[in-house]
Amino acid sequence: MGIQLNGITGDAIIPGDVGIGGTLTYEDVTNVDSVGVITARDGIRCTGICTATSFHGDGSQLTGISVDTTKIETGNTKVETIDTGSDGHIKVTTEGSERLRITSDGDVAITTRGSVEGVSKLNVEIPSRTTAFSASDGDTWHDVLIENPGAATTNAVGLCFQVTGDPYHKNAGTGIAAVKNGTNSDYGSDLVFITRPQSAVASERLRIDSYGHVTKPSQAMFSAAGSGNAWVIFNSGSGWYNLGDSSFDGSSYYRDHGWTTTGRPGVGVRGVTSSGASVWDNAKGRFTAPVNGFYFFEINLYIRAYSGGHTFHVNPWIGSTNTDYYTSNIGIIRNSSNSVTGNTQQYPNSVMRSIVLYLTANQQFRWSIYAENDRFESYKSQAHQSGYLIG
Repeated sequence: MGIQLNGITGDAIIPGDVGIGGTLTYEDVTNVDSVGVITARDGIRCTGICTATSFHGDGSQLTGISVDTTKIETGNTKVETIDTGSDGHIKVTTEGSERLRITSDGDVAITTRGSVEGVSKLNVEIPSRTTAFSASDGDTWHDVLIENPGAATTNAVGLCFQVTGDPYHKNAGTGIAAVKNGTNSDYGSDLVFITRPQSAVASERLRIDSYGHVTKPSQAMFSAAGSGNAWVIFNSGSGWYNLGDSSFDGSSYYRDHGWTTTGRPGVGVRGVTSSGASVWDNAKGRFTAPVNGFYFFEINLYIRAYSGGHTFHVNPWIGSTNTDYYTSNIGIIRNSSNSVTGNTQQYPNSVMRSIVLYLTANQQFRWSIYAENDRFESYKSQAHQSGYLIG
């Protein structure tokens, strides 16, 4: 049985130790000196200093404590939330100067001015430099660093721009990437530009390698060779001949050269129009401009005539329009004695022509031939033409 003290209004002094095996309950106690854990059912009120090595609980019932919940501050470095009713923002200050602000519109300024310039969503202000730019000195131009510390020799790091209201999609963006091209201990890397056309996947469009060489794998171009071991005939005075497999775009005649962009050294085609079609049509011997711009074209023909010293023309056509950029007596075919006389079949010569033209998107280009006053022939497999977008 425990100790029961009733009716005591003064101090109860018990010399020696008191052992209590259960719970000691006492009320209206002014001073408690305990070396163990105190459990208070209705809380503890401190009118002076309350000192403890640790506290338990979530602190939700603590009152009378003054805390500024709008900032975290140490010395003159702090993070603040500021809201005056219309311009709520978050501000970061270091050593007394504002360094970063997130505005009420979600704009981010890394600056000492505390504002985002113009319509920019991110503004990074750098301090004025007194050192001139040097590509070999990063201190003169390293303002924003995005780093991939991986060890792979093909590591990449980049920026992606997505202009759509849909959620982020890893294959939907257009961007710039730095692609490592050296060993793990080497800093060499290429700069790659990536775009994504409609209803297609993103692809590399331009690369500047670590030595400064520029390649544009999607730049519109073609290199086409004729095929077939045979001569095709251009009759005198008949009219303009296109070099495809049928009459089109105002040409009454045609002489197919069997153009191909495969199977011959150095041939090929790149680039598509807005409809997704190839810029070059082997069957028609015709190029379609994918964008407005200046284009370079050239043609090389292996030509012979049936009599000496006569003229034919190789003209550029845009759509059904003859540009009338004639050459003067192009293709005078000479015989074996290097004269322009005689009526025997002449030795063939190589005839070349080139031109730069401005084309609008979807305009079509082709070469056409006019035999002015004699029959001419062209050897199919020796013919070649090419073209590409300059800019």
